[in-house]
Amino acid sequence: MRLMFALVMMLAALGIARADDRPEPVTDRAAPAVKLNPSIGWRLDAVVRMDEDRGVPVLVIEGDVINSSDKERAAPQVRFGVLDEAGREIYHWTVAPTQPRVRPRDWVAFEAKLESPPLDMVGLEIQTVETE
Repeated sequence: MRLMFALVMMLAALGIARADDRPEPVTDRAAPAVKLNPSIGWRLDAVVRMDEDRGVPVLVIEGDVINSSDKERAAPQVRFGVLDEAGREIYHWTVAPTQPRVRPRDWVAFEAKLESPPLDMVGLEIQTVETE
C-alpha cells in the first residue's frame, strides 16, 4: 500500500512539474526575427526573448561568441541592430562579452537587454565588431 501511495504521489508531482514547463508568456510582444552576422573567424549563438519588468517590455538577448580560429584572440564587441519591417536599422547598441580574451576553439558569453524596444521592431541583427 505504501508503495502504491508513493507511486501515485510521484506521478502527481510529475504532472504538476509538466504543467509548469509551459509558463504563460510574460508579454504579448513577439521576439524579433534574428540574423547572426559574425566577422571572419568568429561564430555567434544567441537566444532572444521578450520579457516584462514592472509592466515594461524588455528584449533579452543571451548568447556566446565562439572563436573558431587556432589562436587566442581579443573578444570582439557584440553589436545589436533593431530592424523595422523594411529591414532598416532604427536603433543599435554594443556590449562587451564577459571576458576580454577567447582561447582557440573556445567561447565567451554575452548578455544584452533593451527596455521598451521600438514598437516597429520586427528584426534584430547581431554581429561581432573586432577590437584588435
